Amino acid sequence: MSANANANANATSTLDLVAMEASALASYESGDVQDALAKFRNLLSMCQTHQTALRFLAFEVGLRGDHAAAVGFLVRAADAYPQDLVVLFDLGRAQVALEQWTMALDTFERMVLLDAGNIDAMLHCGHCMERLGQTQDVALAYLRATRAAEGLDPRQIPNETKRFLNYALEFVRTYLDGEIELSLAPIESEFGREALARIRKAADIYVGKRPLERAHAKWRPGLLYVPDLPVRTWFERGEFDWVEKVESAVDAVRDELLGDSWHRRFVQALRRSRGGHPGCQNVP
Repeated sequence: MSANANANANATSTLDLVAMEASALASYESGDVQDALAKFRNLLSMCQTHQTALRFLAFEVGLRGDHAAAVGFLVRAADAYPQDLVVLFDLGRAQVALEQWTMALDTFERMVLLDAGNIDAMLHCGHCMERLGQTQDVALAYLRATRAAEGLDPRQIPNETKRFLNYALEFVRTYLDGEIELSLAPIESEFGREALARIRKAADIYVGKRPLERAHAKWRPGLLYVPDLPVRTWFERGEFDWVEKVESAVDAVRDELLGDSWHRRFVQALRRSRGGHPGCQNVP
């Protein structure tokens, strides 16, 4: 057969597959599931890696509880389309239905490697780790998922994912609360509960057990907020007994600094670039 004949045959075959897929989907949409199944099976016999056929047949057998058959179809799809996130997600869910936790974890981790911000994949990784008893890894996976969701519009997050995120957030809080308790217990045993009162409050705020109430409106705490600290803009010299000692050593520090040519050039550069900044006015 000539090259042109081969090209024409391939084009015809592709058109036939497209037409068969459209016909099968039309049957399904009209409610004729059996006809759709027959057409997709026929389509799969013509093209053993046809993604739509593999996913549809997996979906249908899964509805009937035959998750092993669903995994079989989806493994074929994943082998043919190893970077398709939808195929991998379907496969992972089917493996979860069979309680194949290790295999499902591997599938969802492949998704995360392909799409580092995939919240659903991270959540399902955590779920599989939870079933495998990997508590610390579960907390990390759930924490990554909740952090990734922080910048999203809640209206665009599916309800199922929202419920999963709420569960993940509660898991992380409980885990962190337990870890903090283990860390503080020996210190509290030595110094007493009152000595750690502020740290206890900080921990409760951190894990969400206590609301964040800033002592000053302009404070913007980052990772950890320790309450009951005094709100002060200035500190008096007399409050620190080391101030006079440092000041008395100014001449020695200056001599040491300027005694080296490299340091001298550095100070000169500071002088030239100070641009009227108040913090540079006392450079010798």
